[in-house]
Amino acid sequence: MHQGTRCVSVRSLSGLVDQGSTENSRMSKGDLVEMEGVIQDALGGGQYNIRVDQGGAIVRAQLSGRMRRHHIRVLPGDRVRVAVSPYDLTHGLIVYRGK
Repeated sequence: MHQGTRCVSVRSLSGLVDQGSTENSRMSKGDLVEMEGVIQDALGGGQYNIRVDQGGAIVRAQLSGRMRRHHIRVLPGDRVRVAVSPYDLTHGLIVYRGK
């Protein structure tokens, strides 16, 4: 090693970064926008294309952890509720499968 060189871990630097106010800097589940739609296509890796009712846009989504844990299956043609981040309206989580 060169003299004067020091290895610093990323964890030690994370405390130095100013992350703004801790109250409003993180998103919560309440910040997600929920939309209803129909599954159009089942893609690989647990991804689905969903045509949402609001505007007819296509959202790529995957099953939420709770739906995966309880082995709830979804097929093309099923009505689902998708939780989408307001910052990226093209990706989401499937949180409910309708009847």
